[in-house]
Amino acid sequence: MKTIHYKDKTIHIVSTAHVSKQSVIDVKNAIDETQPEVVCIELDANRARSMTQKPSDPDIKEIIKQKKVGSFITNLVLSSYQKKMAQELDSEVGGEMKQAIASASELGVPVRYIDRDVQITFKRIWGNLGFCKKAQMLTQLIFSTFTDESVSESSI
Repeated sequence: MKTIHYKDKTIHIVSTAHVSKQSVIDVKNAIDETQPEVVCIELDANRARSMTQKPSDPDIKEIIKQKKVGSFITNLVLSSYQKKMAQELDSEVGGEMKQAIASASELGVPVRYIDRDVQITFKRIWGNLGFCKKAQMLTQLIFSTFTDESVSESSI
């Protein structure tokens, strides 16, 4: 945990990984020790909602209508890859964020989601890539779903 003093505030930053049991422990310990006034999570409100609620089936027609097919497929591939890593490490994707939400709830302190919508990030990345880089990225995303590469918690 890194602590920063800014004006009259003390900010504690906990570095985490999305598929790490240790990150879940670190978050719980940091919140228990510091008893913060607010818990900020690097997560946007839409992803927080999808993490904490029962998932619903995507509306494919709406995804096509809103021209979000590319980001939808990217999300599917990335989430599949994260789930695979989590299974290998016997952990849960986003467990540290869920722990932060649970710990804040136990303390009765508010949670603030402080990340921009991931769709905006994907759109900006995609818009800044040339044709060759887009093709390379798509190829890597697709082949990442078929790789047997093993991941250790220490490498994450």
